[in-house]
Amino acid sequence: MNRARPLAIYALITGSFLLGLWVFFLVNHLIPEVSSRPTESRFHIAVELCTSLMLIISGIRVLYTKGQGEGMLLMSIGMLFYTLLNTSGYYAEKASVGFITIFVLLLITAIYLTWQAFHGTQR
Repeated sequence: MNRARPLAIYALITGSFLLGLWVFFLVNHLIPEVSSRPTESRFHIAVELCTSLMLIISGIRVLYTKGQGEGMLLMSIGMLFYTLLNTSGYYAEKASVGFITIFVLLLITAIYLTWQAFHGTQR
């Protein structure tokens, strides 16, 4: 069995959720910072959308091709680390403990699965 499979499934689920969340926010105009900080907001949204697409694509690639996509998966997980840490800072300013807790749990899960996929017991 491919050791990166659990990480690929995690990437696919997390990427799909992240993409869906941003589509929901954008369609329903739920991002007030777009008008107050337009450039920063657009770059942040672009980074989050790129991260979600990379997670989805790399997850699919690892799951459906033999021995391919692990490098891309590792890069997309690195992008997720950045996104989770950066977004945690935003919600820390708002003192939103619930969101920070979710992000920390996602980060811990990603770190654990990445370790298992690439440095766990012998491949």
